[in-house]
Parts: sequence; C-alpha cells; structure tokens
Amino acid sequence: MLCLFQDQYLLLQTKFLFADLGVSHACVRTEDDKIYGWGSNEKNSLGVSATTRRIPRPRRVGAYLSKKIEEISCGANFTLALDAEGNVWGTGSNALGQLGLGLEGFNATEFRKIPKLGEDGGSPARFVAAGEAHGAVLNVYGRVFVFGDNSKGQLGVEKIQRSSHPIAPEDLPSCVRL
Repeated sequence: MLCLFQDQYLLLQTKFLFADLGVSHACVRTEDDKIYGWGSNEKNSLGVSATTRRIPRPRRVGAYLSKKIEEISCGANFTLALDAEGNVWGTGSNALGQLGLGLEGFNATEFRKIPKLGEDGGSPARFVAAGEAHGAVLNVYGRVFVFGDNSKGQLGVEKIQRSSHPIAPEDLPSCVRL
C-alpha cells in the first residue's frame, strides 16, 4: 500500500525511530535515517528555505548534512540535531543564543555546526535537548553543556541572562545524566 508523502510515494510500512515536538513544529527520523519535519518554519526552525514559513505536510529536512543524524530535538522556533560522529547542529531562531554558535540575534536558515564542547579542544556529544529558548548537550564523558536563555535560571548558571556558546552549569557533577 502506498501513500502520498512530500509529493513522493513511500511505503506505509516505513518505520519511525523517534519523534520530537517543538512549540509549533515537529520532526521524525525514519529507519533509513531520513529526517522529516512539519509545522512552523517561521524562524527557519526546520532549516528549510527562508521564504517557506509554514510546512503543512511532512517534508525532508537536513538532507544536505553529510553526516547521519542520530537524533533531533525541537525547541520553540529552533531545532538541534546530533550526528553519528557526535557533532551538534542547530537551525532556526538564535535570538537568545539558543543554537550555541557563539553569536546571537539572528536566524540560522540551515543547520549550522555548534563548536566542539569543553576546554580540551572538544569532545563528542551523546545527547541533545532543546527547551523553549535554550539547549543542553551531554558529551561522551558525562559532562553537560548548556546555552541560550537563562532569564529563569534554566542554564544552572548565576549572574548571566544568556549564553550564546556552550557552558557547563555550576556545581553539577559530571556523572549526572540528562
């Protein structure tokens, strides 16, 4: 049996490995390692054409990334992705530094690679999570890094309103897992 999906026919037997929901968009990953997204692309949250503000049906996203995407996490108007090599990618609103790119105040129109985590020149990531306007990454050594809005203390760091680059929360032992 066939169904129409993004103007292509896919078998109904397609197996989905995971799904995540943002405030106004959603993403799924299929067993053949394709990522599909739909909903609002208002701030380029799906990394699709900057002129496409709404995607009413599932559409392939991130196809231009050369790495296999292991997981996706959707926030409010932005999306984080983790590839098989432990790199973290982000697209969409970066108004409060929630993409962790080291800059803020712009929208990324496609997935951009977040700098490596940690003082040691970088370590691969193992897990990503997106909140409303902040993100968290757990690296392979069990350290947590956070970035984005901290107006309510959601980064676990005092005395800053936001961080546009990944930082480690204060007083958090490295054995804590997200």
